[in-house]
Amino acid sequence: MKNTYEKQDRSLLIGAIALGAAIAGGLAYLFLTESGTTLRGKMKSAIKEKGKDVAANALTKKTGVPKNITKAAANTMLD
Repeated sequence: MKNTYEKQDRSLLIGAIALGAAIAGGLAYLFLTESGTTLRGKMKSAIKEKGKDVAANALTKKTGVPKNITKAAANTMLD
């Protein structure tokens, strides 16, 4: 028979609930507040600039062309 008084480990469940609540709170902040909207705009710009830099580095590695030239090409492609 199964022992009904045996303690069960629920630490993973509690951790998952806490993580879900933290993520939900962060998303609510980003999408429901004015400062969250400005923060999303800044994050979008930073991600776009990082993407351009990564694309320029990839083009430089593949072609051997200097980065200042490939940066202009990456800007054109991603805009």
